[in-house]
Amino acid sequence: MLPEAAEGYGVLTQELTTESLPDAAKLRRFALTIGIILFTYGIAGVKLETPAHIEPLGIPFELTRPNLLGFGLLLASIYSSLRYYYYCMVLTMSPMKARHVLRNGQPPHRLKGDDSPQVEANAIVERYYPGLRFPEDYKTVFEPGKPLTWTGVEIKPISWKKRTRWLVLGEDIDLLLPLLVNGAAILAYLGSFVFSH
Repeated sequence: MLPEAAEGYGVLTQELTTESLPDAAKLRRFALTIGIILFTYGIAGVKLETPAHIEPLGIPFELTRPNLLGFGLLLASIYSSLRYYYYCMVLTMSPMKARHVLRNGQPPHRLKGDDSPQVEANAIVERYYPGLRFPEDYKTVFEPGKPLTWTGVEIKPISWKKRTRWLVLGEDIDLLLPLLVNGAAILAYLGSFVFSH
């Protein structure tokens, strides 16, 4: 039997990776797009004359309160960030969460049984820690008499290679990028709002 924490993560991931969750790539793209637009809006100090006249699709519109456009982008940025964080980092087994579980000596996923248990466990560890090699850098632990029951992993701290550290850092930054961009955008917008008034 898997340790309680790993079992909970595995069950949660298996249940929620179905069609009940929004597409992570779309959430990421939306959060990044809104963050970049708000950042540009805040840094450029965009001001629209009152009333502003626009014609999207040939239909004339008059914006009597164009200052609310920035506020709308701010709300969209906060909403997209929270949605991305919740669906892509809380409800699913993100690479950051999987590495945390592995460092605590627990497997992040159940074995599927498609391949040899050792090969499958090694593939999981080496997916989250690229460059580590079995058995020099880590060892996997299975329940005696039950070869498909992966109970733990021991990663030797001294074995972290420089390449592995850089790859893990790059993947973590990539995962956090929508949150970082939106955080910078919110600060840029609030800073421009404060200094312009």
